[in-house]
Amino acid sequence: MLTTASNSRVTVILLTATTAVLFIGAVWAGQPWFNEPEFYALLVYSLAGFALAALGSFRRWPRVILWLQGVWGVAGWQMALLFAGPGLALLARLAAGDALLAHFPRLAVGSWVVAITAVVIGAVNRPSANATEPSPPRTRLWWAELLLVALLTFIALQLRLIALNQFPTTLAGDEGSAGLAAVEFREGTVTNLFVTSWFSFPALYFAVQSLGIGFWGQTIEGLRLASAVAGGLTVPAVYGLGRQTYGWLTGLIAAVLLAGSHYHIHFSRIGLNNIWDGLFIALILLALWQGWQTGRRRWFLWCGFLLGLSQYFYVSARIFPVLVLLWCLLAGWVQRDRWRKNLPSLSLAALLSVVVYLPLALYFVSHPDVFQAPMNRVTIFDWWLDNEATRFGVSQLGVVLAQIRLSFLGITHQPLRAWYVPEMALLRWPATWLFWLGVGLTFVRQELRGLLLGLPLLTAVLLGAFSQDTPAAQRYVVVCVLAVLFTAVPFGLAVDWVKQRGTAWVRPLMAVGLAVALFVAVADVRFYFGELYEFYTLGGPNTEVATAVGRYLRQQENPEQDVYFVGHPRMQYASHATVPYLAPRMHGRDLNEPLTAPPTWLLRRDSIFVFLPERGAELAYIEEAFPHGRVRQIANRQNELLFLSYEVEIPEP
Repeated sequence: MLTTASNSRVTVILLTATTAVLFIGAVWAGQPWFNEPEFYALLVYSLAGFALAALGSFRRWPRVILWLQGVWGVAGWQMALLFAGPGLALLARLAAGDALLAHFPRLAVGSWVVAITAVVIGAVNRPSANATEPSPPRTRLWWAELLLVALLTFIALQLRLIALNQFPTTLAGDEGSAGLAAVEFREGTVTNLFVTSWFSFPALYFAVQSLGIGFWGQTIEGLRLASAVAGGLTVPAVYGLGRQTYGWLTGLIAAVLLAGSHYHIHFSRIGLNNIWDGLFIALILLALWQGWQTGRRRWFLWCGFLLGLSQYFYVSARIFPVLVLLWCLLAGWVQRDRWRKNLPSLSLAALLSVVVYLPLALYFVSHPDVFQAPMNRVTIFDWWLDNEATRFGVSQLGVVLAQIRLSFLGITHQPLRAWYVPEMALLRWPATWLFWLGVGLTFVRQELRGLLLGLPLLTAVLLGAFSQDTPAAQRYVVVCVLAVLFTAVPFGLAVDWVKQRGTAWVRPLMAVGLAVALFVAVADVRFYFGELYEFYTLGGPNTEVATAVGRYLRQQENPEQDVYFVGHPRMQYASHATVPYLAPRMHGRDLNEPLTAPPTWLLRRDSIFVFLPERGAELAYIEEAFPHGRVRQIANRQNELLFLSYEVEIPEP
């Protein structure tokens, strides 16, 4: 305790050292930016640390410090680390700055990592201090279960990694833009993890995505690798969540459904950040439930860390902290004894979450327009709502209610749209009816575990309803994870009910549940890799053209040529970032004005002219101006002409 001389002395030394680091870091990193508010905040924070150390040297610690130490059950030196955490996160923000090129990138990242580490070490206590349940022994059954989950994870990863450059058949323009943002991290033109990059999305995601590009090169596979891994890892996370809430059968059925889900496979194979929210929500809810049930602090710390980290990925994760807080308040109202026991760990989890998120949060405070941008792009609460009410002759409330209805039906009946158009809903029969049965049973039973799954499901559906293009597929990632759990709940509850009555129907029920899950999963897999792409093209015809152009240019022996793109007004060379991503060394130029005569300019290097079919007649003028070239016709799988190319080689002098 801080009241003993030896512990107080150690705490003072550690507090003084960490505060000195903060002060020196503030002066060093803040010299060119003394007018930054973070600089002054860090100076004040450092002075507060020196003041605490001075009081501690006389063993006159403020009562609030002693009270917190007692509540948290940590040592004095751990209190010093907990104090250092927010200061180091503030230093990370100061060292990073607002630009894509960080002022001091190593200091920024290092301070952030050390800040997180300091809070984790400072918050850890003995497992026996507040644990309410012992850890289960590792029996043969435990190892068999682990092997089963590992096998299921392997299958899920294979379904998301195999032929990654072929399914989806096109590379969307937004994927290309995300890939170019990731390449900037590889090339060192962007070094700041704590700002936003393309489309106002946090830059840290693109740094993660750049790891796949570093492994697989600037390819479609490299671009999509991070998403595929995140999607595959969501399967064991869902198993764990289902197992801990409703039993191993629920977890297994949900994991099988998710592993084969046509929807989840699709978004796991797209190089965007949407799929990460499913992984985060499953892990956050699992950690929260385990912490609440067992009282073990490490689970709460995992929950806090994941909450903070999730804010660096897709925008829908911003609601996760609110959901966790709301569930904890409701759970505390029902189980007040556990609330009192778990409150210290919950407060430390909140501190860790804040420290993880703080550098980016302060950036958003300085740039509120950037924070709002992703939501402003899709909200219905602007001109869109007025327009729809006028178009259909109903009230604005009527439009909102219709949106909510569509958003719910997108799970089971209404075909999805926007970023995925499978001409079907999220779930297929018989999972559709099982889902609603699971929701109904959960609602009737009114249990905390049902609230844990139902609250984020309801919130995700409502958020989808309050955005345009409902039911927009890209906003159902969280819904998908929770929907498969609710689909599995009826079997878990049925088995529990049968077990209580000691009947012989347990194994048949398990077999039926697993058979249904396998039937749905296999049907989804066959649909996604077979029937779907007979009628569906990600991004539409122009994306198909852009992907074909990018692949064609990538196959050229000379990777540095002038590419004259003749596609205006339908397309331009860089209207889809697909082409610049796949052919980064090509020099694209647009010929927007129609050609009425052979051009008179000279070609400086080997060149390729790309004509969309509607402007193919102009190819004759290029052939006349630059004879001895080679004409190619590029078609799709249906033998429909996508574009014409004319390759001109310039002989070396």
